Amino acid sequence: MPDKYYLCSETHWDREWYGEFQQFRMRLVRLMDKLLDIFDTDPNYKCFNLDGQSVVLEDYLEIKPEREAEIRKRIGEGKLVVGPWYILPDEFLVTGESTVRNLEFGRRIAERFGKPSNAGYLPDTFGHFSQIPQILNQWGIDNAILWRGISGDEYKNELIWESPDGSRVLLTHIHEQYGYCTAALFVGSTPWIIRKQLLDSGKRHDELATGNMAAETLIAACADIKKKAATNCHILFNGVDHMEANPEIPSIIKKANEKLKDGEIVQASFDEYVEALREAVKGKDLQVICGELRDTVWAEIGTGIILNGVLSSRIYLKQQNQECCTLLENWVEPFSVFNTLIGGSYEKGLIEKAWQWVLKNHPHDSIGGCSIDAVHRQMETRFEWAKDIADNLLQFVFTDILENVKIDGLADDEYAFAVFNPSQEQRSDWMEVEVEIPYNAKDPANDADIRGVLITDMDGNQQKFWLNSFERKVINRPSARKFCTADMRPVFNFSLWAQDIPACGYKVFKFKVIDKPNCMFGSMIPERDVMENDYLRVEINPNGTLRLKEKSTGHIYENLHYFEDGGDNGGGYAYSFPKSDEVYTSLSENAEISMIENSQARAAYKVRITMNLPESLDATNQARSTVRKPLVIESVISMGADSRRVDIETSLMNTVSDHRLRAVFPSYLDADISSGEAQFDVVDHPVFIKQPPLELWKEDQPKQFAQKSFSSVSDGTKGLTIANIGLPEYEVTADHERAIAITLLRAVGYLSTAYKNTRQGPAGPIIATPEAQMLGRRLTFKYSIIPHAGKWNESHAQHEAHAFVQGLRAMPVLYTGESAKLPTQFSFVSIESDNAMLSSVKQCEDGKGFALRLWNGTQSPAKAKVSLFKSLSQVWLSNLREDSVEELASGNELTIDLPAKKIQTLKLAD
Repeated sequence: MPDKYYLCSETHWDREWYGEFQQFRMRLVRLMDKLLDIFDTDPNYKCFNLDGQSVVLEDYLEIKPEREAEIRKRIGEGKLVVGPWYILPDEFLVTGESTVRNLEFGRRIAERFGKPSNAGYLPDTFGHFSQIPQILNQWGIDNAILWRGISGDEYKNELIWESPDGSRVLLTHIHEQYGYCTAALFVGSTPWIIRKQLLDSGKRHDELATGNMAAETLIAACADIKKKAATNCHILFNGVDHMEANPEIPSIIKKANEKLKDGEIVQASFDEYVEALREAVKGKDLQVICGELRDTVWAEIGTGIILNGVLSSRIYLKQQNQECCTLLENWVEPFSVFNTLIGGSYEKGLIEKAWQWVLKNHPHDSIGGCSIDAVHRQMETRFEWAKDIADNLLQFVFTDILENVKIDGLADDEYAFAVFNPSQEQRSDWMEVEVEIPYNAKDPANDADIRGVLITDMDGNQQKFWLNSFERKVINRPSARKFCTADMRPVFNFSLWAQDIPACGYKVFKFKVIDKPNCMFGSMIPERDVMENDYLRVEINPNGTLRLKEKSTGHIYENLHYFEDGGDNGGGYAYSFPKSDEVYTSLSENAEISMIENSQARAAYKVRITMNLPESLDATNQARSTVRKPLVIESVISMGADSRRVDIETSLMNTVSDHRLRAVFPSYLDADISSGEAQFDVVDHPVFIKQPPLELWKEDQPKQFAQKSFSSVSDGTKGLTIANIGLPEYEVTADHERAIAITLLRAVGYLSTAYKNTRQGPAGPIIATPEAQMLGRRLTFKYSIIPHAGKWNESHAQHEAHAFVQGLRAMPVLYTGESAKLPTQFSFVSIESDNAMLSSVKQCEDGKGFALRLWNGTQSPAKAKVSLFKSLSQVWLSNLREDSVEELASGNELTIDLPAKKIQTLKLAD
């Protein structure tokens, strides 16, 4: 069979990067206007691929709504190809659920205008997480087209990519040399190797811009692509970053075909290429590549570097993203569903608007933290808008739910508040509660009479708590009855050990104001600088590190939680140590240690450390300055009454430049692998990292890995897990410490730099980004130490990590309706399982019923017993697209078998 080359005209569209969004949108408007004109004037110009994204339609039509009919016409004709994604994300920095929402939004927008593309196009993502094939399969997509993360001359252009559950896609690996611009066909973006070959043969630069030379360039690209082909079906990319459509493509293709000795070039869509490739691979035994794809380039010629430093650039963006995703995924969506099940509303429009702001921050150069300062300032505004919607909507939902709770027997001087739990199981945990005396309750006439509070459950059992503060302030709480927009209310802040809060539910407590100070006996501090409960004993050393005993195994961890600071002459894309680096630790510091809470609910210490660090790099950019500045680091180290973890909140104001700061937790365990939670998976990584041969070196194979809520090491009998909130980068050191090092910040001054000792050359334009140094910025980091027996999956470590990330929330009971029937403690949904984790509870896309999603990150099958508070008439096994696959027995209890590494969605309806 003769070779066939599918030339796909496209543009790789970054919404923002080295320019702000509005600047790039101006270029987009010009691109789209010219493209539509080409379609009008040249019927031979077959099609144009809009980079696998649908957001470009929104961005364009906001400015040119008068051209919507033309857009619909061209999409309907197959000339304009959009979707299936909403945006092209950095996969490792977003959540699994946001990846699902990305496809939901992308396909829905494309379907509004016509038919979405079914090509799994991910051209420029900085590596790929393991479950992408399973996610694509569950959306009816059987293919992927990607560039980065696969390395080695042994791999052909056409492969099979397999998720850990066995899901497979037909994979096109975009040629390592060129990426998504194999046939850009103009001087600035013709692949350099082909341009060099043509110039070496005596051609001039100006000749490359002519039609004949463009045809020769195209023929040369065909010959080069064919070298690693496993079939006679090939893809060429006629595009590059922000490239406009070339109106001469039909004539260039015609000229090239006249000279091509064997085969044919056709202009095509990604989908047409994939359809042809399916036929071409029939009967062929393609290579299979499995799991996570994050290899740097191990090839003689190649540019598909993975730019691992984006995991820790501008860490504040990662934290804001985690906060917004946790709010939407674990709080707003599920409790909005529960509200509908008791007769309330599901504000789909508001939820989707919040998601839209979050998703617009997920493009790889945006959430990666590798754009100009103005871009990242605008991202913070989007995150703030999303959080405002989510926070306020959640208060409305809580109020609606509590108005259905029947509360009897409150005395005139007693008030009620509820603690909500988003976890799949009943749990007890420490929380900080801030509640006010409701507007419709009796307000103590004299603040001087307020000396303390008494907190009990509804049966009168006294709770473990500690009153932190009391003040009067304006409270604005939503209610169907009234808004407290001008009332100065007495507001109480206290630490509470919230006991036995039902799964995906709430528990009501009551409190009363008393005119005597609280005298509550009980202590978790047996001696100076020590905390202890039934499970853990924590000793704080003079240098601020921790000596932690896990009582079930009797194992003691030494020197936990020291700080390590080294130089960084990289940029937004890449960490790079200076050649003459100096690394400092807090192990030799003298810490200031003060007890800040000793109650029945919690023990807490503040540990203050001052590190005198180089203020920046020196003039060579390859060594740290001799000028020192103090960096003050304060950590609140706390442990709840019956907690099996130690929580840490670390704050600092960054005072120095060009450095990387990490929190380090030595395990001293005999472990050759680490485990990091990923999107719908927990991935094992080697401790000892093999580096590329020097003759092939383009970029270090990173020693730092991505994580979601936790990373872990174990020697098989005992283990150490570190949970985190919005700190995506970890490393397990290969020395005797086997320490889990969590990156807290990388302060750098450029979008990209030439001073890189971990990779060759800049990864993008060398633009100063002083705000990436985060000088003068107050930063707070939250993480938790979870020691345990066995491995992470043989303990409750993953559940503990999720509990830490999700937290608990409290809300005063503002009003109880006359027909209220719900009890004072209640679970809407509970899931009994060791390893099946709840990922999502949301309204179905069609508005009929709701979807409940589970996943199993272990390598063994799991069972999940799902209990609902009411019997449902329809229960279906579903996929991520929410197609009904198999009907299950209806009712309020069902048991689900969850194979290893499986994502499973249930559709449920009244």
